[in-house]
Amino acid sequence: MIENKENNKKPIITLLADVFLLIISFIISLYIVRSWYIFDYLRVFIDGIFIVILTKLTIILICFKFFIKNDKINVILAVVATYNLFSFLVLQFISFDFVYEVSTINFIIDIVLISLSRLFLFIKPKSNTTDKILNEYIEVEVNKELSMGESIDICNDENHITIYSQAPLIISKDMEYSDRNRLHEVAPESVIFEFCTVNNVTQELKDLKNTLKENTFDSVIIHTKNFYRLEFLDIIELLKDIPISVDLMDEEISLFELTSMEDIINNFPLNVEYNKFLLGDILLLYTGDICETLLDELIKGNSNVTIVENTISTSLHDKYCNNKKIEFIQILSLEDLKLLLSNGFTNIIYSLPVTDADYGEREIKKTIEQNIINIKNMLNCIPEDKTRKITFISSYKAQKPKSILGYCYKNVEVIMRSLDKYSKIDLQVIRMPESIKKGNKFIKDIHENLSIEEYDARGHDVYVYMYSDMEAALLITNLLHISDSVIVYMGNQLYIPELLNNINLKGRMEDKIKVNYNEERLPLEFYIDDVLEYTKYQSTDNPYVFLLPDTNVDYMIVSKIINILQTKIKSESDEVCKEYLKQLAI
Repeated sequence: MIENKENNKKPIITLLADVFLLIISFIISLYIVRSWYIFDYLRVFIDGIFIVILTKLTIILICFKFFIKNDKINVILAVVATYNLFSFLVLQFISFDFVYEVSTINFIIDIVLISLSRLFLFIKPKSNTTDKILNEYIEVEVNKELSMGESIDICNDENHITIYSQAPLIISKDMEYSDRNRLHEVAPESVIFEFCTVNNVTQELKDLKNTLKENTFDSVIIHTKNFYRLEFLDIIELLKDIPISVDLMDEEISLFELTSMEDIINNFPLNVEYNKFLLGDILLLYTGDICETLLDELIKGNSNVTIVENTISTSLHDKYCNNKKIEFIQILSLEDLKLLLSNGFTNIIYSLPVTDADYGEREIKKTIEQNIINIKNMLNCIPEDKTRKITFISSYKAQKPKSILGYCYKNVEVIMRSLDKYSKIDLQVIRMPESIKKGNKFIKDIHENLSIEEYDARGHDVYVYMYSDMEAALLITNLLHISDSVIVYMGNQLYIPELLNNINLKGRMEDKIKVNYNEERLPLEFYIDDVLEYTKYQSTDNPYVFLLPDTNVDYMIVSKIINILQTKIKSESDEVCKEYLKQLAI
């Protein structure tokens, strides 16, 4: 990139020259007209010339303010015409007898004089200064190889040129050969850092950090294809202390600027795979219309998926029947289930029903009872020495607090009462994502407030991944009574202050709730009382309370906001905190 800072011609010199030329032009015009007509020249000079000159001076100041730096448009004719329009009006106003003749001749002379001034006084022959500087740069480059991002400043009296090596860092994931070739065509001097699904994410982030330390880049471009949202936010965290621009590149190799949280939402999907509960073979106990997004996520990894249900779904079978990683099994009896589980699965996923929209009260009750029976049967069949993780998962569509989904979550208590028997099995509850409310822009605060606090998980922790407001409050508060602590892994949705409010109303046991990003990141403590001391019975006059709209928000972003609020409450006034909360509600 070459940045030329050559000094512009000073407008004031041009301005004074034009004023002088226009005065001469007007006087010449008067003499020419006087040679044709007989009139009192002294009266004309006294009555008209000063007013006309002041008018022209004013128009010069106005017009050249906007046009003098424009090299592409020849504005001489337009500017002169404007001068003479005002001259004509002034002469007409003072009842000058020969206004048309003087104005016409003045107009023609103005064009000639100003054009000549532009041609001879202000347009210099093309200077070879830039060529000379570039030649000097070439000589420097021969003697010294520039490292990535290094710059050379070459100065003289009139020019300052900064030359950078063209070395953007392009971060990609699982890039295809064709994409790599296209990237090299677009940015031949770029450095590509590639993530790979089969590699350890933590180690790759460390390698990226070392690359950023060892080299200096002009900019960072993140190729959005194949990246998940949490991976992207991890990269943003590494870049937060580096004064460098971050742009995105879509699948068509088109660049666009990262300006808001909406860009992240649109280009980086949420994922389950990143939480690393998908290691080994997976048994999916299918009891409802499973979200196809989940299956797509499962088969992206190296895991094999066995889907079990009483009646095989035709649509799912048609879509995945040719996929070698997915096996459909129809089990009609408990004995068949015991035989299947005895084979040993590293991960067991229990899929809860998707929706409650089409169920009546009787159907809901029947489904809940059946799920409780299924869970107990499953627990009794699991070999203790083979299974390492049990996951309860549901779709985002079941949103009513007293729905099938809400009551089935309480069945986790059945597992919790058996902790002695299943103490080595990790338990998690996952709620599949839909989308996040668009419009709130948190990217600046994400950059400025990425901090993680250490916390060592204990042996009997319960892992809760994804949830909605009331269901999560019921689940967490029930688990708090029977577990040492609850680890809440962030990554999806909740209703902002409702979750905090519901948990606060259930006995204020926030000290036992810990929040984490994923299994590879150190947890982040969740201080509710220090941030929003709010219950239904408290006054809304509390300066730290501002009810946000009833909207879904990414929990990872919410945790950042909570950290920001903690800092603001300690260091800033109540009004500042209140204003910040209002901004989040926009």
